[in-house]
Amino acid sequence: SLEGLDRRCIESARLLHVDVSDLDASLWAAGVARQAGVPVVLDADEPVDGIEELLGHVDFPVVSESFARAWGGSGSAEAGLEKLTEWGGRLAVVTAGAEGARAAFGPHRLHAPAFGVRVRDTTGAGDAFHAGLIWAILQGSGAEEALRAANAVAGFSCGGLGAQAGLPGEARLRDFLAQPVSPPIPSIPSPRAEEGRRE
Repeated sequence: SLEGLDRRCIESARLLHVDVSDLDASLWAAGVARQAGVPVVLDADEPVDGIEELLGHVDFPVVSESFARAWGGSGSAEAGLEKLTEWGGRLAVVTAGAEGARAAFGPHRLHAPAFGVRVRDTTGAGDAFHAGLIWAILQGSGAEEALRAANAVAGFSCGGLGAQAGLPGEARLRDFLAQPVSPPIPSIPSPRAEEGRRE
């Protein structure tokens, strides 16, 4: 139900992040955001009925590779990415796990490779990617820089156990991104390993 939702919370926001778990609520919220000039990021793993209407209100559709393959109609993630661009978003992104991400904006197409990382746990990696992308968007970063930040946060996340242990603070992320050639992302030691070193 949409009763009780306060449009003022959206109108005063810097950015709105929606998914497809409750399409009606996301559509309403994205419509309010569009009217208020608030950018909208979409997180979608699989196509759902009615998503076309939502895409019409989204600035940054970020979808999984499986979504893109199904959405494109030919089993090709590239075709799905091209179809996403038809809805007028500012930057369309297809995430591809260890392969990084592919994106399209205007006539431009780019591939942002993932960073090297000793993977310990992929839990929350997709959410971390979105967090990094949103952070970069709010910083005013360009497409390539935004995808690099998103991949970096996802990589840090995969280096720790659980969804949050590996996430970097802003200072660490900025330091990492400032390096001309970023080194491999270190894994976060497990508590047991830390105890062993202290002994």
